[in-house]
Amino acid sequence: MNTNKLHDLTLKFYASLRSNPKVKETTIKSYYYDVNHFVNGCLNVFKKEEVEAYFISLIDQKYHTSSLLRKKVSIKLFYDYLIETKVIKVNPITIIKFDVKKEKSLPKVVPINNIRKILRYLMNSVSESKSKQIYFRNVRNLALFDLLITTGIRISEASNITLTDIELSERTILINGKGNKQRIIYISSYECFIHLKTYLTLRLNINLSHNYLFINRGYNKLSVHTIDSVFRKIIKTLKLNKTITPHHLRHTFATELLSAGGDLRTLQELLGHASISTTEIYTHVDIKQKKKILNKYNYRNKLLSK
Repeated sequence: MNTNKLHDLTLKFYASLRSNPKVKETTIKSYYYDVNHFVNGCLNVFKKEEVEAYFISLIDQKYHTSSLLRKKVSIKLFYDYLIETKVIKVNPITIIKFDVKKEKSLPKVVPINNIRKILRYLMNSVSESKSKQIYFRNVRNLALFDLLITTGIRISEASNITLTDIELSERTILINGKGNKQRIIYISSYECFIHLKTYLTLRLNINLSHNYLFINRGYNKLSVHTIDSVFRKIIKTLKLNKTITPHHLRHTFATELLSAGGDLRTLQELLGHASISTTEIYTHVDIKQKKKILNKYNYRNKLLSK
């Protein structure tokens, strides 16, 4: 197949992706970029040996594992489209010999003392507010970040909470997680619950066309980007490690819960993980707690000491 024909197929593939309303534009562009890179870098995209050689060359160039996995998904989708349009009969990427496995890195956690500093800063900001607008913003921030700390929900999930998702009498919130999977979280911290109620009282006084819980100064839904930006400003003000992100609050919640005796299955449900293998990453972090307990209580340590 000539180059022009192949290029035409990639454009049609791109158009087919854009016709799917469930796929984000940024994701579509990533797929299209990967396919173009593949088409331009593979000698023959219809021979499995050449496809295999393409990926081996990427590995030799030390491409990150996440990039390799994304390219593999993108190219598979391209071949699926070619099969669907009867250009080819077999997807070469499903029969090549190499395999790319995603490396699991240990989750980063925030020291508990820093969590305490963040909460105290947020609480002080509320009491020191000098106007109604600033007060609303500070009450919102306290409720939001205390909720992240207390429940371990994702910032995207916090952004999507609506007023109807909250059941105050039960201290629960319905969370719409990844893949449209729902779960109910319980606000175990009474202080966090009070912070949320205080903000909710203010929020209910604002009549809007939408019912998102957390809103920005323009009264629109508080975006993930804004949540991240607000958190970075807090970290900068407190002069904490600038690499800390809101997602690390989720890691801290999970790690501390497991260290305190929580079981893996319950943690999986609380975090909204589809697979328990995702949750198991926190068992590696818990090794610090295991060392501490063993060093202090293992009877063998004192058998021969005088």
